[in-house]
Amino acid sequence: WKSGYSQPLIEISNSIGIPIGRTVDFSDNIALVSVLISFISLRSNTQWTLHPLIQRSFLFISCLAFIATSMPPREKRLFVNINKEYEFPYSKQELAARLNMVQIMELHKLKSLKNQVDFDSATNSFHFRGQTDTVAVLVNTKNIQSHDTISFKSSFAELYITGNNSKSKITLLSVYKHIPRLGNKDYRERAIKEFEKRIVKGIKNL
Repeated sequence: WKSGYSQPLIEISNSIGIPIGRTVDFSDNIALVSVLISFISLRSNTQWTLHPLIQRSFLFISCLAFIATSMPPREKRLFVNINKEYEFPYSKQELAARLNMVQIMELHKLKSLKNQVDFDSATNSFHFRGQTDTVAVLVNTKNIQSHDTISFKSSFAELYITGNNSKSKITLLSVYKHIPRLGNKDYRERAIKEFEKRIVKGIKNL
């Protein structure tokens, strides 16, 4: 598996939509030392008697542990022309403020981004350290006028915010989602549902 001999099997799997990948690295075979240790342990007088079903479960888990060392390759895809509307019973300024708060809460959930995101006060945006990729954008609520249509674009969606002092609305134009690089599934509806769960529901629950 860790050699080039498994490449034909991987290419066949990828061609039928099963995303499989691995890195050719013979040094990983040092893990086979565990086979010798297991052999010596089983040959000793302190053998464990396990139910056959449990033994097969250990075998299955061990096989997965040997080969499943990384996630399948993924890509960021943009789904456009959505034009779906979400109405809220509060002002446009409050809706923008709640959107800001949801974005900050989402950043706190991403523990893997800790100490890797910088804030640019000039653009009110968060981005990866040393890069220009925007993670989140905060709307400047102080400069919102009653007739303004707020155009918002970040790493997860593009949308409009409209409304007045009593009610407001988000019009979702497009949404981003990380999906498996290989495969023919249409993730458009799943991307919209994820936006509704993370953003729309988050705004309403504040």
